[in-house]
Amino acid sequence: MPESTRTASQAPWGPLGGRQERASVAERVLGVKVRQTAFRARWSRKKKRPKMVNKLPTRLLEARAAASGAALVLGIDDCGRGAIAGPIFAAAALLPTLWSCPAEFGDAKVLSAGQRSRALRALDDAGALWATAAVSAAAVDAVGHRAATEAAMALAARRLLRRLGRAGVHRIDAPCHCLVDGDSVPAGPWLGDAVPQGDASECCISAASIAARVR
Repeated sequence: MPESTRTASQAPWGPLGGRQERASVAERVLGVKVRQTAFRARWSRKKKRPKMVNKLPTRLLEARAAASGAALVLGIDDCGRGAIAGPIFAAAALLPTLWSCPAEFGDAKVLSAGQRSRALRALDDAGALWATAAVSAAAVDAVGHRAATEAAMALAARRLLRRLGRAGVHRIDAPCHCLVDGDSVPAGPWLGDAVPQGDASECCISAASIAARVR
């Protein structure tokens, strides 16, 4: 049949072509690619995806600070967001040597109240020491959140150092190193490192985070 006399239903590319004719055209023109694409899609769905593993905090940065000459390494963290959520609380924690984080440890923000209480009991049983401090909501409004947070952190660290001094554990002139959750280190008689998301990665900061929330 001449091409000019073929009807719409008989045209190989026409919208009204029969199912068999359309399948034949697709097989001739697109069949290989379609089959390859379908195979790749099935194969990609079957590929195993890596499992997400929740890692416990470590003491790696703490060990590095001790190796560089620090007599004490404190972890520091805060909680609270000013007048809307109340005052800012902070805590400083000192962990015993050769102690590993228990399974209850982690970012205190994602732990339940029961998990935080159990973790604090584990710290107490292990002989860890900590101190807390607070800055009122009115003070936060007066000086700003950042300054108030650093003041609470510094006060908590100084309280812990005084406690250690009274117990004969720490001399005033002994070098101290602070690992602080966040992006800055409060001013004080110590060296320090700011550790973003440190409450989930460093055991001593996680301990301080838990102490600040349980108090």
